[in-house]
Amino acid sequence: MKILITGVSGFIGGNLYNFLNGNHNYEMYGIDKEITSEDLNFTKIDIRDPNELFEYFKNLRPDVVIHCAARTDLGGASLSDYDSNTVGCYNIVNACEINKENKPVLLSFSSMLVCGRGHIPLNENDYSASTFYGASKVISELYTRRYSGNYVLLRPTSIWGPGFKSPYRNFFETVIAKKFIAPNHNKLATKSYGYIENVQFQIEYIFNNIEIFNENKIIYLLDNNEYNIGDWADEISLLLGYKKYLKTPLFFFKYASYLGDLLSIIKINFPLTTFRYKNMTINYKLPHDNRFDCLTEKYIPRKIGVKRTLEWLTK
Repeated sequence: MKILITGVSGFIGGNLYNFLNGNHNYEMYGIDKEITSEDLNFTKIDIRDPNELFEYFKNLRPDVVIHCAARTDLGGASLSDYDSNTVGCYNIVNACEINKENKPVLLSFSSMLVCGRGHIPLNENDYSASTFYGASKVISELYTRRYSGNYVLLRPTSIWGPGFKSPYRNFFETVIAKKFIAPNHNKLATKSYGYIENVQFQIEYIFNNIEIFNENKIIYLLDNNEYNIGDWADEISLLLGYKKYLKTPLFFFKYASYLGDLLSIIKINFPLTTFRYKNMTINYKLPHDNRFDCLTEKYIPRKIGVKRTLEWLTK
């Protein structure tokens, strides 16, 4: 089975490639606009260039395409800044259509931010993006739905683990630096998160069992247990040999976020803003997809995931 991963130099794409590459039943390939690895099956391609992309697909003829490539930050000033997500996804879908007789299974990464932060979609057509990034992912979902072959839309929750970047790496680094200060656990949010190794199990299961995902094609990638942010911070602290994090009254925490907003106006970086305050205090819980129930015995527990992440961070 030939498997192609786009965005193979990124956090999820890179981890997924290494995970699947250990299975001799898979012939692994990766593309990215920036290639840092010397792996001979990695090819430098910008998915916004249809000619180069289509030629690559004609020659490779993949059986599975896992589309991870995207711009994921929120710093863009307009929708056009996210053409890797819009134009790029349009080109990937069309490239998958090239081989009419054996179209690849397409797993296309989207984002929870196709809806406003904290809003759980009521149905697959419920969109309420509040950022240019989120809007670009709405467009990429609509392009993916035009694909005539088998496809699924992957909406990862907050994915973390070795190799990750901000914002969740920032959370770990703040705890490591003994700078995590927040209200008591019962004032902090409980949310759905996904440890990277568990996400890998889920993705492999999807493309090997695509027929059971045809009815509901939007799939949320998350662990089978939610995390309370305070519990998680304490778990990291104790594994480091620290005391539990410093508790502060909620009103102090809230007013500090207003100060952060004011400082951001004059370009002073402050660890807390109202955006981060809401992110840390509003619950966001999604159910574990029952189609993944057969995987729960394989899942890596959070505490082991934290240990592995700390080992990676402290290398």
